[in-house]
Amino acid sequence: MKNIMPLIINITNITFLIIWGAYERISAIQKEKKHSDSPDRDKSSLFIFYFTIFSGYCIGVPLSFTNYGKITILFPYISFFGFVIILIGLSIRLLAIRTLAEQFTYTVKIISNHKLITSGIYKYIRHPSYLGQSLIFLGSGIVFSNWLSILFLFFPNFLAAIYRISIEEKVLIEHFSDQYKEYINRTKLLMPWIY
Repeated sequence: MKNIMPLIINITNITFLIIWGAYERISAIQKEKKHSDSPDRDKSSLFIFYFTIFSGYCIGVPLSFTNYGKITILFPYISFFGFVIILIGLSIRLLAIRTLAEQFTYTVKIISNHKLITSGIYKYIRHPSYLGQSLIFLGSGIVFSNWLSILFLFFPNFLAAIYRISIEEKVLIEHFSDQYKEYINRTKLLMPWIY
């Protein structure tokens, strides 16, 4: 049983990543059809996101089946902790998407009748969907109990999120002007009260 536990955990995590990835991709296609009349202001950030996610899967997942970077201390508890991080990240991301509702898009764009949402989770942080997504990838690496999986799944995606956030901030400042600048002054970027 001890030898099969890592395999069960890895397969469960991979199954989650595939289902979540498929859900996100299908949602992206549907959202972009609805808002196809609004111009993209993406600056290749969506492509960079997809590239970091794909490369993270291609490198981080296979590494989880090797002994390179394996974390053996506190196994399987560390993996269960990773699942908790995934659930927190998924909850934050889905809450952020639900709060924005029709205004949530997968590409950077201003849609018709675009309103600045500052309620709910957006009262505290400006980009909770990226926080949620980053936590999902961090949690997945932790579930694999592998330092290299954490490195390849989390860090490239997090850096892509920071790049994309910088683009979104510029677009939102351009569109909402002083209203968004005031919002910046009273909120944090990703972590409430911290950053």
